Amino acid sequence: MRLLDLFHHGKGCPNKSFIYLIALIILLTFIATLVLTSFVTSAEAAFTASGRFLYADKLWDKDGYTGQEQNLPIRHARVEIVDLPSLQVIGSGAADGEGNYSITVTPLAPVVPVNVVARVLTDGGAAGYEIRVVDELTRGLEEPAVVGNLHAVLTDPVLNHNQAQPLDFGTFLLEDPDGTGVAQAFNIFDCAVDFFDWMARPGLLNRLPNATEYIIYAWSPTSTNEASNYSGHAVLLSSPGQGNDTDAWSDTVILHETGHWFDDFFSRSDNPGGAH
Repeated sequence: MRLLDLFHHGKGCPNKSFIYLIALIILLTFIATLVLTSFVTSAEAAFTASGRFLYADKLWDKDGYTGQEQNLPIRHARVEIVDLPSLQVIGSGAADGEGNYSITVTPLAPVVPVNVVARVLTDGGAAGYEIRVVDELTRGLEEPAVVGNLHAVLTDPVLNHNQAQPLDFGTFLLEDPDGTGVAQAFNIFDCAVDFFDWMARPGLLNRLPNATEYIIYAWSPTSTNEASNYSGHAVLLSSPGQGNDTDAWSDTVILHETGHWFDDFFSRSDNPGGAH
């Protein structure tokens, strides 16, 4: 039978079985192409986002704050790449010891240009530092304490980024111009990183504290915390909300309260310290 005879039947009308077969082949080809394209482009769409986070630390001496600042890296903190406007995290990692990060990002949809921001959070878990700084903390009858939200800072958004190219967010500097800024939370975090690094030295703990030995700090610009203190895993730091007094820039206070935690978990003494 000739091909023309397969295509036509009766009064010049196409053979329905043949048309259905062609339609099915086209549909299956389209689906296969779509699946293969989605698979390939999803892998190809992954790109690297990099940058650096710093915060402006306030310098002080025996007479108090000098009015000068130094830019310090935000070390070992969790960094996330967030899709806009969905706010879904599409890549995560941690800053290194110099505040640099390099994160593999997998977009929600392949090929289409993406809108993203990078954010850094006061959480060291991703880098092996069991440190968190939250905005509120309520001590219960049992540990762990109930905690609030982590502090976070976002870069400016990058719009319509081509997924075929790496993305460099550049250097982001976090400042505290009026004494109530979230940069203070990152100063708390930085002091804790110093303390953990000290503990990990040979002759001391010789390792970083593990997940059961975590520490949480609570501070926020609106918190009513008065008189910095420690109990259990938790350090409460005096905050601007209770009278414009903040201990979040006071490295000595932060390290002092962290010392109570160290004494509690790693020494032979269980003395709570009392009023001092």
